[in-house]
Amino acid sequence: MIFKTKKINTDIFKEKRNPFINKINEYLNSLETEYEKETAKNLIEKMAVWYELRYPYYTIEGIFNPENDYKEITNNAMFKNNQYVNTLLGDNSDIKDLDWDEFYNTHAFINSLNPAEKIFFKIRHNKYETYMLFVNFPGSGFGSELWVNRAGYIYHGGDISDDFYYHTNMNIKVDNINGMHIKDIFKFIDEFNNTNKAVSMSLNDWDEKAIKELVYKMERKEGLLDCVMYKILDRRDKGVPYIGAYRAFLFAKEFNRDINIPIKYAFDNHSYLDSETKQFIKEFIECGGSKDINYYCGDDYDKEYPFAKIVDTINEIKEENIVKKQREEEMEQLYSLRERLVYALQTKVDNTATREEKKAISKIEKKKIKKIDNI
Repeated sequence: MIFKTKKINTDIFKEKRNPFINKINEYLNSLETEYEKETAKNLIEKMAVWYELRYPYYTIEGIFNPENDYKEITNNAMFKNNQYVNTLLGDNSDIKDLDWDEFYNTHAFINSLNPAEKIFFKIRHNKYETYMLFVNFPGSGFGSELWVNRAGYIYHGGDISDDFYYHTNMNIKVDNINGMHIKDIFKFIDEFNNTNKAVSMSLNDWDEKAIKELVYKMERKEGLLDCVMYKILDRRDKGVPYIGAYRAFLFAKEFNRDINIPIKYAFDNHSYLDSETKQFIKEFIECGGSKDINYYCGDDYDKEYPFAKIVDTINEIKEENIVKKQREEEMEQLYSLRERLVYALQTKVDNTATREEKKAISKIEKKKIKKIDNI
């Protein structure tokens, strides 16, 4: 008997239907070698799975459910109820007090990578690099040192304006390059040379090559992290999109990515927002997220809506919290008055005071009943 296999609908992998894969492919195509592309592709998938294991489904659900101690649920699954841990270390082991997300941390994960994968995170070994920026003019020239930190920013570029005056007696003003990212030095040199014809700036061939290689490695790392965020979104559960979106949101916060991206894919229906998604939106706004963006719905992400329309939801949440707090305060006040009334009756204090207590309780209860009737 010949079994026919079901044909896979490859249309779902088309760029127009999957914005996440599209972004990843753009990054992979920007890499220089096929080996880099293959390594990066596997590493992106590996990091997305790692983050999914670090923040599993029930952990994120627990974050949105105040009745559940999500840390306890996760830690119990990974440590307390782990048969291997119990067998090896016993029931009273201190390891059961560990936090899973801290235990399975970024440093530990990167240390577990193979050398080819670690290269994406190791830009260089030195704390800073020094390059020489040369200024040339007829008959002479001078060099100014550029110190660049590990983040790629120039933090000592000398005072080039003073150097100009000292070497040439020409009062040429040059913008301070301290704080400039090293990748912008080429644009800086071009703009200067286009403005000043009598003098010119340049880098020697060795430094120019070294800077370009440094910038490439930095952009390679930044692009990789962006792609991991997109892959986390791609692996989300379509039934509960806020789970994957919130996981990507956590990743964006930890690795300094754009937090506006995950929220765009947190919805599956623009006309309905569950309580979890509302809390996600609230946290997003509190973390500095933008209201002036669009979010997407539909399996193909072909429906786009302004995020500002659901900002009102945040206001509703705030109003609900205010009302809830007022009710809690009223209930506490009511409970306190009842306690005082009971105490007054038991100790047979002045009846006038007791009547005042009764009136106060009656007034609060009527107010509470009226509010419930209006809901």
